[in-house]
Amino acid sequence: ESEDILGRTVYQALLGEFALRRGDLDLAVSAWGDLAIRSRDPNALARAIEVLTFARKLDAALELAELWVQVEPDSVRARQTRSALMMQTNRLDELAPQISALLAQDVAALPANLMHLNRLLVRHADKKAVQNLVDRLASPYDSLPEAHFAMAQAASNAGDDVRALIEVEKSLLLRPDWEPAALLRAQLQTRQNVASAIDGLKDFVSRLPAARDARLALARLLITEKRYTESRVHFDVLIKDVPNNPDVIYPLAMLALQQGDAVAGRQYLEKLLNTDFADKSAIHFFLGQLDEEQGKPAAA
Repeated sequence: ESEDILGRTVYQALLGEFALRRGDLDLAVSAWGDLAIRSRDPNALARAIEVLTFARKLDAALELAELWVQVEPDSVRARQTRSALMMQTNRLDELAPQISALLAQDVAALPANLMHLNRLLVRHADKKAVQNLVDRLASPYDSLPEAHFAMAQAASNAGDDVRALIEVEKSLLLRPDWEPAALLRAQLQTRQNVASAIDGLKDFVSRLPAARDARLALARLLITEKRYTESRVHFDVLIKDVPNNPDVIYPLAMLALQQGDAVAGRQYLEKLLNTDFADKSAIHFFLGQLDEEQGKPAAA
């Protein structure tokens, strides 16, 4: 009897895999699905779910994921698979308790998991529903800056910038030196009032001079406001830190030319030619213009 069961199991697994290789999805689905339900083996269930998902039979895959969680209640992989399928089948309300349990299960990974929440739900068209779900999941952890960051992102995605700013400010109160939060705040403020975004970033980099991304964002915002001299000061700091970064060299070249500093402009443009800057033809164009202005038509 047991040999019969083993033989049949092996046969069905092979049948399922061969069918898959031949592109016969219906046979693969029925072979693996039947084997998974009959054996209740976690490995068979996992493989059957993969095959069903590949065949876009998501409701059937979700049923098997429910069975897998029953069979192996302590398996994080089983719960994650079920949550992923709930997301793909748009069952946001049913998702809340599942994700909530996953968050509570792994305290060490909690901050990282909170930061991952919005990426997890990015496929959902209803951004307001996602915001409500993220609020529900993150608010129990309001002593963590990551919880407020997640709520801010979800609010921003749903077009609720007022709420997003409130939450990102809370995350910065909890962790004043957190660069991602400072950048998100500036991004949100830029939509309303560029001057306040600039002030916030200036304060941040004056407290944390090594905050490179915040300084780059500040220098770029200063350019949009035509505050070229101030902007160049920050790019001069950045070029010492990251001497070969085209994102820093190119604006410096443009600022130097804009301010009539042809010598520095040329140096930065020539330096750009040795980087992986995408638009090399633009650099040659500017160098040609410089030669022409300096009365060197042959070089131009």
